Amino acid sequence: MRNQHRNALVERILTDLTTYIDFKFKSQPTRSNLITIFEKLVELKTKDVDLEYYTPVLKQLKRKDEISLTNDCFFMEIDDQIRMHLSAQLHFAA
Repeated sequence: MRNQHRNALVERILTDLTTYIDFKFKSQPTRSNLITIFEKLVELKTKDVDLEYYTPVLKQLKRKDEISLTNDCFFMEIDDQIRMHLSAQLHFAA
């Protein structure tokens, strides 16, 4: 199951990835890290959503016919992709 909403959020982040990373992670990625993260986010758009991130939403759907969906789950999945590649940079800097 691909997700148009997640993809729209990724597109918005990609327009100014450096600023997003600085704001969200208080980190300045290297140029090579930035390229890798950019590529991974583009790749994320071609993949199905990871239902592990959306467990709270699925639980709500079991209890209710209608739910209010926030961006939290989407950003958790996106940010984990970024964090994975930022952490490599942070480990090398230590």
